Amino acid sequence: MKQISRRLVTLILFSFTSSMALADVWQATNTWDHSWENKYSTWIKTDFNEDFFLKGPWGGIPTDCADALYGARVIFAYQNQLPVYFSSVGASQETSKFDSIINPDQRVKSFILYLIKNVGTKTLPKDTYPVAINRTMITSGTLWSRVTSTNSNGQTSGHSEVIKEVNPAGVVFLIGSTVPAKVRGLLVGTSLMVPPSLDDETGFRRWVWPQNVGNKSQSEGYSLEQYDLLNQNDHAEMAVDMDMQDLASGALTTTPFDKAVQEKLATRGESNDEFIERATTELCSLLKQREEVIDDALKYQAKIFNACMGPNDYDTYSTPSRDSRVKKVLEETIDSFFSMPSWASEESKKAKLDKHMAFCAPIRLHDLTQVSASKVLMMLYKDKWSSDPNDNEKARWGLDLPQSRCNSY
Repeated sequence: MKQISRRLVTLILFSFTSSMALADVWQATNTWDHSWENKYSTWIKTDFNEDFFLKGPWGGIPTDCADALYGARVIFAYQNQLPVYFSSVGASQETSKFDSIINPDQRVKSFILYLIKNVGTKTLPKDTYPVAINRTMITSGTLWSRVTSTNSNGQTSGHSEVIKEVNPAGVVFLIGSTVPAKVRGLLVGTSLMVPPSLDDETGFRRWVWPQNVGNKSQSEGYSLEQYDLLNQNDHAEMAVDMDMQDLASGALTTTPFDKAVQEKLATRGESNDEFIERATTELCSLLKQREEVIDDALKYQAKIFNACMGPNDYDTYSTPSRDSRVKKVLEETIDSFFSMPSWASEESKKAKLDKHMAFCAPIRLHDLTQVSASKVLMMLYKDKWSSDPNDNEKARWGLDLPQSRCNSY
């Protein structure tokens, strides 16, 4: 009898381990369609929040901007038995790389960690497709991707976020991570910053369903309309002036493209007070994001004994595009929405900032001093900030002169 029992146990264990050896990361019993895409949109709006990768079952996953987007898509698919296939790297939930991990959530977590080592903003064009500019396709869950900079060799860097919500005024609220990759809270903002490139690889995009890989043009809502908007409002016209009425009914309209998008999505105008509240909230968020990046740079400086950073590290810890984004929001807020004349004094501008930025926590420096948000923003307004990660902390915030001791790249 004992012999039969042992044989039975052995057979059960053999069957279990054999099935594990052939297991997917998860079993996909559903198929992506319009209904599931709408559920994903709702999930992004309600569940994909700032602390998503800090707490709960998915806490502890390090992300940069693209990592967060890939991670979100994988997690929703896993929770709803949907397939994923990222053709850019040939990765799907059917991989057997994680068969030895029994805990289902941990298997998915390991799959995400594997995936994010191989994906980035450069793989997004192949895994996504451009969509029409309307409230059906530009909604929670739609991605926004843009070029951030181009180096001397013509190589581009990019940034990507996912739409959290589009409000009645046509304002697109974005949520995402940033570089360098680390465990962090996600950040919310509303500025598109720059228009997409003309190569149809950036802009507003959606994930390609596995069954549509190789046939993107048949995907739901596929459209090159946004690039037509660029042709109508080309880069030569980006410096056009907008009158106060245009601005008062618009969002952070830093380019004609932003304005055209918002007009297509709006069901009503945005008041001046609504804009100021939104813009100052975004300024506070951008300051906190920059504070984190500078802190990472200082830690890295200490690690390399204050030596000059090489090109790759410089690119990781420098902040030119981020600083440009803050300044665009700041200038539009002060110059247009505070209704202040161009000749208004620096003191009166700072007083306005003090009033509207009082809710924002001060910047805490490593020497234990604290500087108000409005003060460091005025330093940026006067072009005092340093984007160079080799500079000291005070120079980064415009409170000291740049050291200019190392090469810029």
